[in-house]
Amino acid sequence: MAESDETLPGVSYEAPIDPSDLTSAAFWELHGSKFDPAVFPRQSFDTVWQFSEENSADFERHNFDHAKETLWSVMGLADYCEDNGEGVDRVALVLAALTHDNGVGEDYETLGFESEEEYAAALCDKVARSLDPKLPENTIAVAKQAVLETAPDAELTTIESKVMANADLQNVGEDYETSFLPITKQLWEEYKQRYEKRLRGKPNDILFIKMSIAVLRTYIAKDLSLGPFDRRTWHARAQQNIERLNREFQSAVSLARRSPADIGSAAVKRVIDHLPLKDKDESGSS
Repeated sequence: MAESDETLPGVSYEAPIDPSDLTSAAFWELHGSKFDPAVFPRQSFDTVWQFSEENSADFERHNFDHAKETLWSVMGLADYCEDNGEGVDRVALVLAALTHDNGVGEDYETLGFESEEEYAAALCDKVARSLDPKLPENTIAVAKQAVLETAPDAELTTIESKVMANADLQNVGEDYETSFLPITKQLWEEYKQRYEKRLRGKPNDILFIKMSIAVLRTYIAKDLSLGPFDRRTWHARAQQNIERLNREFQSAVSLARRSPADIGSAAVKRVIDHLPLKDKDESGSS
């Protein structure tokens, strides 16, 4: 029998938290001793935390709680790496985790950037260079690269980028019904928010699921292994969840008995609310 991730030697799994309950003080109490105070003292961390909060969007998924959730995950994965002899730049990981979605929803093209990731990397650079004491240039470069490489089609070129990618996608490999689907529902609601805000039209729900599956497959196709020691089952579970979503959505679409314009919405709702794929209204039974 394969080991679960929780029992693998060196995997640091702290008690599950609600990201909204994580404060800067609580984080620093748990992890502050892992940073060199001459390089990254408490006041520097607080500055980055506040900057992230001020520059985070307020969407269903991409918000400050997600930044805190990612921060929590990168620290556990950093422990896993270091316990297995793979060094990581923890300061770069803090910067990347807290800023990787800063500016989401802004008109980045008008601001002179080619992507949301490029804009977030610029914000990462801005807060990093505002800190006193000054951070090493390599730390800033690694943090920015990790932010840039959260893009779906970006190659992961550093261990910090791999840690970030794993943390950012953590829920994709978690339990299908209690984690993966609820996050998919949040992203669906956010998709509608962002679509209506930017395009002022009715979003295409079928397109949302198809895009989600395609993007997730692109992410999971990357080399997400943290090294030869990495024996987590997360990657296999992530693949299973994505393909299950695809199967259930296809079944829901084929079973929908509504007007064509409503089929997408009905099918998406049925899948992400985890309703039975057949009921008396849609199967035709009495």
